[in-house]
Amino acid sequence: MCDSEVRTVSTDPVSRGDRLATELMLAGGGGAGTREPGGWQRVLQATIRDGFEDTIARVAVRRANAGAPPDVARLSFTEAVLVRASGDCDGATERVARAVDVAAGLPEFGPAAALFGVPGRAPAADRDTTVATVIAVLHGARCALDRESVDVALDRAETAVDLCGTAGLRGFGPYALSLRARALAGLGRLDDALLDALLAERGQGTADRVYGLLTLGTVHRRRRDGAGARAALDAALKFLPGDVERAALAPAVLAELARTCARDDAAVARGYADRSVATATGGGRRAALLARGWVALAAGDLVTAAADAAAVRAAARSDSCPASTGEAWELQALAAGSEGATREGLREAVMAYRQVPDVAGEAVARVVGTALRRGPGHQLTPADHELLRGHGILAGRGVADALTVVLGRGPRIVVQALGGFRVVRDDEEVKAHEWQSRKARDLLRILVCSRGGPVPRARLMELLWPGLPSAAGGRRLSVQLSVLRRALAVTGPGRTVDPLVADRRTVSLNTDVVAIDAERFLGAAREALVAFRGGAANTPDLLALAEDLHTGEFMPDEPYATWTYELRDEVDAVYGEVLRARAASVPDFDHRTSCLRRILARDPYDEGAHLELVTELRRAGRHGEARRRYDLYLASMREIGVSPAVRREQLGTR
Repeated sequence: MCDSEVRTVSTDPVSRGDRLATELMLAGGGGAGTREPGGWQRVLQATIRDGFEDTIARVAVRRANAGAPPDVARLSFTEAVLVRASGDCDGATERVARAVDVAAGLPEFGPAAALFGVPGRAPAADRDTTVATVIAVLHGARCALDRESVDVALDRAETAVDLCGTAGLRGFGPYALSLRARALAGLGRLDDALLDALLAERGQGTADRVYGLLTLGTVHRRRRDGAGARAALDAALKFLPGDVERAALAPAVLAELARTCARDDAAVARGYADRSVATATGGGRRAALLARGWVALAAGDLVTAAADAAAVRAAARSDSCPASTGEAWELQALAAGSEGATREGLREAVMAYRQVPDVAGEAVARVVGTALRRGPGHQLTPADHELLRGHGILAGRGVADALTVVLGRGPRIVVQALGGFRVVRDDEEVKAHEWQSRKARDLLRILVCSRGGPVPRARLMELLWPGLPSAAGGRRLSVQLSVLRRALAVTGPGRTVDPLVADRRTVSLNTDVVAIDAERFLGAAREALVAFRGGAANTPDLLALAEDLHTGEFMPDEPYATWTYELRDEVDAVYGEVLRARAASVPDFDHRTSCLRRILARDPYDEGAHLELVTELRRAGRHGEARRRYDLYLASMREIGVSPAVRREQLGTR
């Protein structure tokens, strides 16, 4: 919690919003109206030149040697201001207690006492006291943020914003907005936080420019907007002194930079993270360790990630910091070597975020958990995207965090053929203009239906251009293969990863980089059905997962393409089996009847599902609905010329 920006000594620090200069001026007993050069300017110059530690030591020596009470009070308050600005709130409290005792009966030090929230030493309407009170509230909000008491921080930051407005202290307004932005982000209100951060950054003077840019970068990173975060943080780095390790905000800037550039350059990101860990203190060390842990995990260094997660958890537990605890649990969960440890870690993360309460953090942890439950490489579902968007969160891989780690563990291209047809490449949908022609999309559809197996070039030409001579078809196929490669192109370390496997005779998809949602569904469904038939304890979870993966009919936009029939029929049949197994295994009436209704929605002639639903409704005492359902059963059987297997009286419907 420090002022680390390069500044020149100003004779009007209040209008500039220069908090450290204003505090030193008020601590000296001079007051905001004092404009002549004095002791506080010399202290500020020494701090700029030599840093906090050396300046505090010299002021302490002078205080110890001072004799007159006004001199002791001035130097005591000055020492307390510098200690608090350096980040040592507890040390500042001790010095304030001594200063207040010495200043008893010296009304000129009333504003100095008000800087630390000590009331009653000066008239409430006094301008200097008003300035001091605003600064005290600002510090209170900053300290609450450091302790991760986010709701308290928001309350104080809103008070500070109001006070700055009513007292006309426009210079401190942007800093107050930055604090409120951080508090809002801590509560997961990211859209509101972004608005405050943008307003604050635009209004910042030199004094708090680094903090404003750091806040904007942090909010962008929480929203997972890597480009926005990087722009703000690069600007913040330029405002720091040349020797950035001496600047108190530098570790925080470096930690955030590490998380925003990890995808583009892992080595640079690790360098930023290591420098941040080496120089961070207090609460900033938790953020530095988290940054290094995520960067390490993204690079596959599980040992460093797990060690940093454990260190953060220990520190956060000691300091009662639930937000850091939640993120540390996420990091530890994804660095764990077992599925059980991962599930447990993510559950703990959700509970910690709920304690904050950080609704955005909780949403990400839940999405990560469900994505892992679906299996390796599963992209986010529309419901996942909707949940994240509702909290102002983007779904790409722009920053080093849990979602990026999970998305990066599987194939980089996902073909979603259930419920429609779309292709996701590195978390972004391939746009219509990138296909250049419908034939390239049709070529991909045919390859998807081949189940990853090689398709003869002659067969592709026959399906795409029936009746065309072989030579012309071969040229056209070569062109469309090039178009498809460009549309699906993803880059790897030093090379381009080819999504196709092609030789002179056949073409197939490279399943190392391409995943197909229909195949994931079929794999999960078969596993669930085997568990169901064997009476396994985890059957309900496996069936629920399989049902979740079925997001619609296979390629519904190609209902008449003969090459879709085989896979469409298999998906449809297996989905029906999953629904029947769910209906038979869930004890809850609503879930059971819901499964039966969905079976009938996809196949209105399924006699067994009709009769099971009628029986369930009758057992539940819903006789009117049971009778209507039986009538629907009779009508469906008449349509296909089948005699009813069970008469009405046998089912007990009247």
